[in-house]
Amino acid sequence: MRIRLLAATALLPVLAACGGGSSGGGSTVDSSGAAGGGVAASCVAPTLTITPARFQAGEKVHVSGEWFADGCNDMAIDGQPPQAPPPFTDMTIELHQGGQTWPVAEDVDAAGDHYAFDVSVTIPDDVKPGKATMQAKNHGFATDVEVVAE
Repeated sequence: MRIRLLAATALLPVLAACGGGSSGGGSTVDSSGAAGGGVAASCVAPTLTITPARFQAGEKVHVSGEWFADGCNDMAIDGQPPQAPPPFTDMTIELHQGGQTWPVAEDVDAAGDHYAFDVSVTIPDDVKPGKATMQAKNHGFATDVEVVAE
């Protein structure tokens, strides 16, 4: 009985990593777009990176993402090989702070083998110093950033 309990406990972090996202305090956040049922371990969750993660209003920052695909087709169905899901297109990158939202990039398309995008955005002048988040609207968890005073 103890061996089974230890084995089940060891699987919990693996299952959590496959089925959900994390929103750590860094500039990169992984998130799962999977809905319902089980998630295969080889599916990769979207990753959004903001460089630098600390910036001033009016500055340009670099926003990049990987694995922004519409689904996870990593298993054969009815004997057919897995089909690559389509990339997300026409995404809007948003900055959120204190109940206010600013779209900082629009019509962003993921592309290539890693379903990636890479854009430079200008932080709006009316953003206040303090904590904020940035995300691809409707595609995953927000990434923590910080607006610093001039």
